[in-house]
Amino acid sequence: PKEYQQLMQDFSNIKEQRRKLALETVGKNKDEVLRMYQEQVAPYFDVLDKTLNKVSANADARSAEIKAQAQRLIDSVIITTCLFGLLLVGFLWYVLNSEERAHKAIRHREQLFNILSHTVDEVFIIFNKKLKPEFISSNSERVLGTKSNDLLRSKGDFAVRLMEDITASLSDQINLEEAFQIREKDFQCEGINRQFKIRFYPILEASGEAGYIVVVSDETEAQEQKRILSDSLNNALSASVAKSRFLSHVSHEIRTPMNAIIGMATIALAKINDKPKVEDCLLKISQSSRHLLGLINDILDMSKIEENKLTIAADEFKFSEAVTSVVNLIAPQASEKNIKFDVVFNDEIEETLIGDAMRLNQVLINILSNAVKFTPEGGEVKLIVNRLWIKQNTVYLQFIVKDNGIGMSPEFQKKVFDPFEQASVKISSIYGGTGLGLSITRNLVLLMGGSISVQSQEGLGSEFSVELPFGFTNEENTAPHGLGEFKVLVVDDDIGTCEHACLILKRLGQNTEFALDGYKAVEMVKESRDEGHPYDVVFI
Repeated sequence: PKEYQQLMQDFSNIKEQRRKLALETVGKNKDEVLRMYQEQVAPYFDVLDKTLNKVSANADARSAEIKAQAQRLIDSVIITTCLFGLLLVGFLWYVLNSEERAHKAIRHREQLFNILSHTVDEVFIIFNKKLKPEFISSNSERVLGTKSNDLLRSKGDFAVRLMEDITASLSDQINLEEAFQIREKDFQCEGINRQFKIRFYPILEASGEAGYIVVVSDETEAQEQKRILSDSLNNALSASVAKSRFLSHVSHEIRTPMNAIIGMATIALAKINDKPKVEDCLLKISQSSRHLLGLINDILDMSKIEENKLTIAADEFKFSEAVTSVVNLIAPQASEKNIKFDVVFNDEIEETLIGDAMRLNQVLINILSNAVKFTPEGGEVKLIVNRLWIKQNTVYLQFIVKDNGIGMSPEFQKKVFDPFEQASVKISSIYGGTGLGLSITRNLVLLMGGSISVQSQEGLGSEFSVELPFGFTNEENTAPHGLGEFKVLVVDDDIGTCEHACLILKRLGQNTEFALDGYKAVEMVKESRDEGHPYDVVFI
C-alpha cells in the first residue's frame, strides 16, 4: 500500500507540473519550452523512476526470501524423496528464471498503471515510433464508451475515426521537421453528441523520440457547464437591461398620476369655495390614486414572485360572485370606450368552488383590462367560460378572453409573458402600462396549477386561454323553497347568454325556453297565449 500511495503521489506531481508548464510556456519558443520541461518536469520523472526501482527492488527482496524458503523446503523434500526434489528444483528454476521475472515486473507495472487510470477521467494511449498503438489504459470503456481492445484493433466507427485523427495529427507534427511540441486539439465524432480533447506528448530518450503518449479526455460536461454559464450571463445581462428599461418607464408611469394628484390638489385648494370644481378635482385625484396603487401592487407582486413568497389560498368561494365582481369592474371600462362586452357560459358551473378567488379575479381582470385597453372604440371583448372535465374532486375550468383589437406580432407573442416586455415604445407611449401585468398573470396561473396560452394576429385581435383547476364541495344545488314553477322565456341576441340563463333557471326548477330576436319572442308569446299556456316571466 505504501508503494502504491507513493506512485499515486508521483503521478499527481507529474500531472501538476505538466499543467503548470502548460500555463507558463504560453507564447514561448520551442527551445525555452524544452529547457523548462527538462528543469521542471523531467526531475519528477526521475523521482517516479526511483519509486519504480524501489518497487522492483522490494519485489526482488521478496523473491529472494521466497527462494530461501523454497530451498529449505527442497532440503526437507530431498530427504523424503528424490523425485519430489527433482520436480521442485525444476519448478524453482522456472520461477527464478530472469526472463520470466522481467515479464512479471512489466505486467505488475502495467497493472499499477491501470489501477491509476481508474482514478482519473483521461485515457492514455502509447504509440511507438511507427505510430502503432502499443498500450491503451483500461478505463477507455468508462471514459470513451469503447473497450481498449476495440481501440487497438480500430473496431467500430468511433474507434476508427478517433485513431485515424490521432495518427494524422502525429504524422503532421513529425513531418514539420522540428522539435515535437506538446499540444492539444478538440475532437468530435459525427453522430455522437460528445466533445473530446486530445493532448500529445513525446517520449524522449537520449537517441531522440522513442514514442508518443496521447491523452484523451471527455470535455462534454465541461463544455456544457461553460455553455450554461454563458447562457446565464446573457440572461442576467438581458434581465439587467430589461429592468433598467422598466425602471426608466415605470418612473414615468408613477410620475404621471403623482403629478395629476399634486396638480388637482393644488387646484382644489385654490378653488376651495367652488364645490363643482373641487368635486371634479377630488374625482381625478381618486382615479389617479387608484392608477398609482395598481402600479405599486404590480411591482410588489412581481417582487414576491421573484422571491417565491407569493402564496395561493384554498378557500371556498361563490363562483358567480367572483365573476360578477370582475364584470362590475370591466363593464364600465368597456362602456366608456363604447366596446361591446359579453360574458358567455357554455356549461353549468358548480356554484361553490375551492380555490383563491382573489387571484382568479386578478388573472381575469389583468387579461380583460388589456383586452379593453387594446381594443378600439366600437370593438368587442368577450369572456367565455367552459367546464373542461371533472377528475375526482377537481373541476377544470377554461376562461377564454377574445377581442378584435390591435393584436400582436408573432415575435412579441413569444415574449408576451416575460417581465418588463412591451410590444414597442410607440404602443407603450399610447396605451401606457409597465409590462408586468401578463408576467404576473402567468406566474399566478402556474402557482394555481393551471396553464395560459395566447393566439393573436396583428390588426385582428387576440385570444387568451386560461385553464385552472378548482376543488368543489359536491353540494347539490336546489331550488329555493316556495319558488314554485314558472314558464319563462329568455330573449337575447347571444345564444351563449340564452343557454346559460336557461341552465340557471332549469336548476331552479323552471320551465324555460329562449329566443334570439324580438320578432321570434313576440311570435312565441302569441303562440303560448293562444294555446292557453302563456309565459309567466319574460327576461329580455
